[in-house]
Amino acid sequence: MNKPSEKKTIDWSFQFNLDMTKAKALSIQTPLKDTYTTPEGLQIGLTQMIRTPNGIRLDLDVSLSDELQAKVEAGWDEELEILYHLEIPDTKEYRIFNGSRSGARQAKFQVKDLSQLSGTEGHIQLSEVWDPAYVTLDAKHIRFVLDGYTIPVKQETLMEIDLNQLYRKPVKIKQEGAEYTIHGYSFDPVEEAYVLEKDNKDTEENELVLKASSIQTGKHTREDWLIVDDVGNEHIIEGVGTEIRVNEKGQSITDDWKFMVRDYDRSKGSKFTLKRTIYKQDFDDVDWAVDLPSYRSLPWQQ
Repeated sequence: MNKPSEKKTIDWSFQFNLDMTKAKALSIQTPLKDTYTTPEGLQIGLTQMIRTPNGIRLDLDVSLSDELQAKVEAGWDEELEILYHLEIPDTKEYRIFNGSRSGARQAKFQVKDLSQLSGTEGHIQLSEVWDPAYVTLDAKHIRFVLDGYTIPVKQETLMEIDLNQLYRKPVKIKQEGAEYTIHGYSFDPVEEAYVLEKDNKDTEENELVLKASSIQTGKHTREDWLIVDDVGNEHIIEGVGTEIRVNEKGQSITDDWKFMVRDYDRSKGSKFTLKRTIYKQDFDDVDWAVDLPSYRSLPWQQ
């Protein structure tokens, strides 16, 4: 009969010394001064390109305008991603670097320097090192093309509503991602599934329904709707719509959109504030390309 095998502990630890002095001496460092500011106020600057025997590194400087700084949510620096692609005409290569998106290629190494990030000033530095398997060390005439960026931004729109004026003067809400026209209202019985249990079960529950149409014109991650009444109470709105069609511009049109407010009754008056808050992350309204420094010869090839 075989004896039970004894557990053995194997020490896999090891160490070795690397001298990067020679590799550093062979590197080519080229300062850059190319900057671009997006419509939302994100400024991106290319500050340095470094070619080494181990890969190509691009340094970026990113800062926020005061207006954008006021809109971003906490932790924006962790969610920020610069989306770009590289065009290498000599080898007809097209390398896309789209951050954490599914199936997207990422830089081999990415470093964020947050030392300059403070409560009132949004400013970070990025370094991207490209894998030689994707961007060869001897690639020439590389063109950097900005495709967009990801950053969590909060935007609000406030509209004063008077139910008595809606049929004569519809209210239009136009904000990033959508356009709504509220043109009427009604107080409808609440569906039985939404009626809360009360001592008097014969009491009829009604909800305010704002009748509208909508045009979805862009992308946004999430949206919240609230009604704020005269005394400051907030009421959550649920939006529903059917019979969606697409126009010649590729926009989604809904003619019978409804905003339902289940805890707003007639006794609260006809005037209130409608608040729409969107949380957008992906921005592609950019137009910037830079021809990165090329070279005549590389030190390590000599």
